[in-house]
Amino acid sequence: MLHSTVHGQGEPLVFLHGFCSDQRIWDSFIPPFAEEYQVILLDLPGCGKSEMADDDLTVWASSCWNSLTQLGVQACHIVGHSMGGYVALEMMMQAPERFKSFTSFHSAPIADTEERRTNRMRQIEFIDKYGPKMLVRQIIPALFMEGIDNTFIDKAVRIAENQTGQGLQSALSAMANRSDNREMLFSADIPVLFLSGRYDGILPIADQEIFAQSCKRGLIRILENTAHMGMLEEKELAQEYLAKFVAVID
Repeated sequence: MLHSTVHGQGEPLVFLHGFCSDQRIWDSFIPPFAEEYQVILLDLPGCGKSEMADDDLTVWASSCWNSLTQLGVQACHIVGHSMGGYVALEMMMQAPERFKSFTSFHSAPIADTEERRTNRMRQIEFIDKYGPKMLVRQIIPALFMEGIDNTFIDKAVRIAENQTGQGLQSALSAMANRSDNREMLFSADIPVLFLSGRYDGILPIADQEIFAQSCKRGLIRILENTAHMGMLEEKELAQEYLAKFVAVID
């Protein structure tokens, strides 16, 4: 079972963190939701306090469902940040009937390009040579908008530095080999929110808008002063968009 924490009561609202992170990235984001929902935070395999699993997001998705089942959760809202969004899509492939809604928080349903895949392999080699802390100190600041309060960057770096090299390498390999899930997502008959940053250098807004338009029940909300870490960069606005989205779902 994955390491999890549960806050509040009500409909289950599950948060999945991104790469170089664990469930602590949501600490300051979830309090308003815990007043109305059963908020569930998971550490993905090899992250935080969860044990390693195969370098395969389909295996990670099964681990998430197994953990949620043990917590007594059937249908739920799922919010996936970046890598967490990739895992959520594999969960949707396995059990679409268990989704009440999906929020793609700075994430996308596409597979890695060859260039992106090659870069991940280089990062795996970099960890072998220089260690995980050197990698995260390079990549984490680039996820934030220039000029952002350094306390937000420092928080993300501290969490990232607590991840193991093996865990980071497993995540990189799993992401590099993930499937393209556009067809599945676009045909899904559930509400889908793309919560995106205007200055996200990884996920262009034009592409995010196309993804949202291609979904049967898609919606996009843009954080105008955010890059890739909206839960920190524009916390209150991101909370507002997400709260309004899940509140109107039956």
